[in-house]
Amino acid sequence: MTEKAPISDLSRFTQRAVRFLSTVNHKLCDKKPAFSLNNDNLNLVLMSWKDDPQHGVEHSFNVYQLMKEINNKEKLEIADSELFLRAILHDFGEFIPFIRGDKEISRSDRSSKHHKYMWFMILVAAKSLDLNQNELAIDIFHHDDFYRGLSKEQIQHTKNSISLAGQVLSDADKLAIDSDATIKRNRIGSLGKWYFLRQDLTDEERKKWQPRKGGLYDGFSALVREFNGPDWGIYTEIGKKLFNERKTDFKEKLAEYYKHEYLKGWEILDRAQTEHGWQIKFALKDKDEIIHIPERQLPENFSEMEIREQISNITKIPVIKKSTPERKYFGYSIRVTDPSGVQTWLDPSILNYENLQELAKNLIKAVDEFSAS
Repeated sequence: MTEKAPISDLSRFTQRAVRFLSTVNHKLCDKKPAFSLNNDNLNLVLMSWKDDPQHGVEHSFNVYQLMKEINNKEKLEIADSELFLRAILHDFGEFIPFIRGDKEISRSDRSSKHHKYMWFMILVAAKSLDLNQNELAIDIFHHDDFYRGLSKEQIQHTKNSISLAGQVLSDADKLAIDSDATIKRNRIGSLGKWYFLRQDLTDEERKKWQPRKGGLYDGFSALVREFNGPDWGIYTEIGKKLFNERKTDFKEKLAEYYKHEYLKGWEILDRAQTEHGWQIKFALKDKDEIIHIPERQLPENFSEMEIREQISNITKIPVIKKSTPERKYFGYSIRVTDPSGVQTWLDPSILNYENLQELAKNLIKAVDEFSAS
């Protein structure tokens, strides 16, 4: 894997990117009824892009470095300007203020559809900038197809639709993601909700979960697909090699992170049971509301059980949402409130294991079984 370059290289990349994006903005001044990007807010947009830890300039730089590595090792002879363009533009649609009607499209919507917004912007701007309009736009539009739960046949169709530079972009974009930060972000985003590692889930039940296809699924499944999925979603041979080398490192980091979460969780629960003023509740954190377990779903004498027995029981209670009554999913969690009112959500599906060794073994087993689906 390419090491991060010195900050001076990142600085030069940023300067070059800002000059290009400023030129794009200038060229679009009389052609952008759908954009609210202008000289007044361009600096704010660029600042937001530079500071964003997920899709910002540092990510674009890392993608660019990996694109150069793949290009050189595969001997593809793609022009550096083509690599640079795709590196800075592929996620930039998230940061551009777009207008629909008389309202600005929300950042969350732009984030989930950033490939579409940038595709549209390229089609508008390409002629003014002497870009290969269709090729660049199609490459950007398809750069995230790997995450859309497409079949092997559909991925092959995408490969045939995009340029060599687009294939290199797609591979580099997947490989440039930092596993430590992504594991942590995924964990924080799922706390209090829905969990992958349940002892009563069958392999077939897990395999039905499809990331980014709508419906109810554990966000952990998206993480596993991203780092431990099949390599037929990777287009270049060098990309496949780097992707498969990363799997072992990912699983080691994943196991270490969840073992730490296990120890931290039991430390909090032990304090909550022995110190005055703490509260332990079982509930689900769902958007803006807290869903508590209905009394009728709790077993008899639940309140008198030891905490481990309570945890074992709540991982088997289905959550039935009013908005989707035909769907069931499991996600009741542990909510601990300390004497000052600070709340911490804990995952019963990992605290249900007897020790760290059992947790790590079953975590990796579940990850590998899900990845093979």
